[in-house]
Formats: sequence, structure tokens, C-alpha cells
Amino acid sequence: MESAINITNNALQLRGSSGYGRVFPTEGQAWNSRMFTITGGTARILRTQIAPLVRGLKLP
Repeated sequence: MESAINITNNALQLRGSSGYGRVFPTEGQAWNSRMFTITGGTARILRTQIAPLVRGLKLP
């Protein structure tokens, strides 16, 4: 999630103002990567929910 945001931000920086246009797919990718953080919650909350599942721990 954080990687997707960093990558799309770098792509937008490379393309400049044309990166926000409809010519390149970077605009849609930037919206999608940012939308996931809004709908999914913050990275810290997701880590506290997923980490116990991966490690097989049962936390309250």
C-alpha cells in the first residue's frame, strides 16, 4: 500500500503536469492507491489486524 503510493507519486513527478492528464494511466493509479488507504484504514491499523493472523496469534 505504501509502496504503491510512493511509486505513483514518483511517476507523477517524472511526468510532471501531464501525469495528471488522461493521456497516461498515472492519474488513475494515483487515485486508486490513495483511495485504498482511505477505505482500508491507516497502515498501522492494517498491520495490527494482519500481523496476528500471519503469526497465528489470538489477540483481543
